[in-house]
Amino acid sequence: MDRSEWLKQRKTGLGGTDVAAVMGMSNWRKPLDVYNDKTSEEIDFSDSERMYWGRTLEATVAEEYTRRTGNPLTQGQFTRHPEYEWAVGTPDYLAQRWGVEVKTAANEIGWGPEGTAMIPKPYQVQCAWYCFLTGMKRWDVAVLFTGQRFCVYHYFPSPTFIDTLKETAHKFWTENVTKGVPPPAEPRDHALALADLPSSEEIMESDPEIDEAIIRLLKTKQELAEVTERKENLEGIIKIAMQEKAILLSEHAKVSYKTSRGRTVVDWKSIAERLFPLHVEEYIATLIVENTVAKLGTRRFLLKEKKNGKV
Repeated sequence: MDRSEWLKQRKTGLGGTDVAAVMGMSNWRKPLDVYNDKTSEEIDFSDSERMYWGRTLEATVAEEYTRRTGNPLTQGQFTRHPEYEWAVGTPDYLAQRWGVEVKTAANEIGWGPEGTAMIPKPYQVQCAWYCFLTGMKRWDVAVLFTGQRFCVYHYFPSPTFIDTLKETAHKFWTENVTKGVPPPAEPRDHALALADLPSSEEIMESDPEIDEAIIRLLKTKQELAEVTERKENLEGIIKIAMQEKAILLSEHAKVSYKTSRGRTVVDWKSIAERLFPLHVEEYIATLIVENTVAKLGTRRFLLKEKKNGKV
């Protein structure tokens, strides 16, 4: 099956990455993105840099998996569940009794020790979905970190987790995709359109629902401040330990603490002084006036907690 036909077939059901988005566990897509993709006739051939290199290095990582584990692999094919036609997917590779997903990763965030089942949540969903499609009980993940560290993980999804994915995906396909009813966008998505809306001087009174949101937001801001402080203190411990060292390696991560590259800037005032040595200040002032453009302001959201009934 060529790439064009494969992209068309993907629109006829929900795949592993689709289900991760529907479950709210994707780092790259939302349920509304999946809905728009499945209900549109447009075929998206675009490729991000991340997707391109992932596909380019896929065979290399798969070969390394076979070399290290001794398990030969066969290329996965577009698969449709024998009972649920809306459940589809294309596993990367299949071993004799389990599947193998191949990944390239820019860092090890979300990954546990090699050989465990500790993989990022989007990949947990993807592997569980392929187990659901194929009836297999185990799915390995072969991953190349930063192009220089190779690891293999072994994931065994629980039947309960697979049932949850199946029920959520079935509801999304039948209630949203089939009926042409888009899932609700998140409040932050709706709010984006309001940033450029000219604000009035009108004052509105709150209500119990908005009051609840305000209370939760104030609490979240306090928690965020505490987390930020804790993060900065932990970073401080590591920085003090590193001193002038640029790289620190641990069992769980690679830490980089390097001096950033310097940059060059153009001294436009010096250029103007050399070009127009007489009355340079007046000339620069004229240039500034002639080349100053007005930009419309955007709305700024500011929350101030009341203290003793006052802001």
